[in-house]
Amino acid sequence: MKAGEMSLQGTLNSPNQYFIPVFQRHYSWKKDNWEQLWADLMDLIDPDQPKHKHFMGALVFVPDKHYSHKPPVYLVIDGQQRIITLSLLLCAIRNAAKSRGYKTLADEITQTYLTHPFNTGREHFRVYPRFRDRDD
Repeated sequence: MKAGEMSLQGTLNSPNQYFIPVFQRHYSWKKDNWEQLWADLMDLIDPDQPKHKHFMGALVFVPDKHYSHKPPVYLVIDGQQRIITLSLLLCAIRNAAKSRGYKTLADEITQTYLTHPFNTGREHFRVYPRFRDRDD
């Protein structure tokens, strides 16, 4: 096993796709989980706090079969609640930017962190949740 440190930006802004396998539980974070994550994120931008990084916990990915014509796929073994929540947060920021006329920012979020803009079908999405969680 090879472990390494990577930021959320480095994880989502990569050629990889992160697939939530069927054996993982369904997305289940509720308001108290979201509020804790939001408080942690707000601490990062607090001008009275020294600059620091947020450790969101270990994310564990296992490579799946690789095909030369598709992005590399990694199965999410640990961290799926966090990676789904952060993807939903990016969707909310994108939607708010778009509704306020910041189309370029909305497009950048979509094409850099949420989708692989030149892929179609399942390969289009950087994070691919279980069937029941895809509508979110």
